[in-house]
Amino acid sequence: MRLVGVLLVVGACYAPSPAPGAPCSDDTGCPSELRCLAGTCQRSATTTPDAPVGSHGDAMTDSPVGGPGDADGDGVPDATDNCPHAANADQGNEDGDALGDACDPCPISTDNTDGDGDGVGDACDPHPLAAGDRIVAFDGFHHGVPMGWQTIGTVDASGDDIVLEGVANNHTVLLAPVDATTNMTTFTSVTVMGTHGTFDATFAIGSPYDPQQDQGIFCSMYSPSAQNTANREVSIFDTLTGNVKGRRLFNWLNGTRYTMSFTRAMGTNYTCTAAGQTGNAPVTSMPAASKVGVYTYAATASVGYVLVVAGP
Repeated sequence: MRLVGVLLVVGACYAPSPAPGAPCSDDTGCPSELRCLAGTCQRSATTTPDAPVGSHGDAMTDSPVGGPGDADGDGVPDATDNCPHAANADQGNEDGDALGDACDPCPISTDNTDGDGDGVGDACDPHPLAAGDRIVAFDGFHHGVPMGWQTIGTVDASGDDIVLEGVANNHTVLLAPVDATTNMTTFTSVTVMGTHGTFDATFAIGSPYDPQQDQGIFCSMYSPSAQNTANREVSIFDTLTGNVKGRRLFNWLNGTRYTMSFTRAMGTNYTCTAAGQTGNAPVTSMPAASKVGVYTYAATASVGYVLVVAGP
């Protein structure tokens, strides 16, 4: 019995108007309004409109102006600050490149190429050839559950991950501080550490998801039996109607790290990619609330990051 929702470039810097993210070798390789940082042209403090404070997402507010040598006022000297013009005292850096999470155009990849110049690196951009996408929420969970994110059930910090502690016959959820939009992609990395109970188990991205009714549209790694790896799948599932909209058999394994993404286009067209498997399906159901989050049912999962990119 299925109890819950599951399933399923670049212009050179010497060009007349290179976009942010174009490659460069030094400051002279970028126009005056940009500077060369970590091998790519980035906007300077005087031309960056409202840098995010802390995690991407929430409200975009002006960065504080610090004293000499600390332009963003976060207490980290510019010479060693991985985001000198975006306050990030914790220096969080999920992908380990030269840019911190707060100013990285793609915080989950060391490739920061931004071919369309919209501020979202191609590796994170659902539409890398068409401008208009933007990062609306990101966290690498360097310090546990971040402020503004909501939880259902038990969610704990573990190293540089957070763990959704699952139990048999129930769910655990982490919700990002943004609502689902009609054009949105959510990325995550996950290790399912264990599955519990007798019946089914899953890890999923929900978008949109109604936490009050525990209903939504899910891109999931699903196991028909929590104690058996046979017939596991990647699928798109509509919990409002109880219908699987698409499935692909895949023997995903507990204890193995996988990346997932779930794209919602025009409000009804969904693409689920999990464990390297991709499927598409139309879904017209709409839950009463439209949140975005990661979800377990009868499973314990370690989550490395959640990135939410909204489209035009």
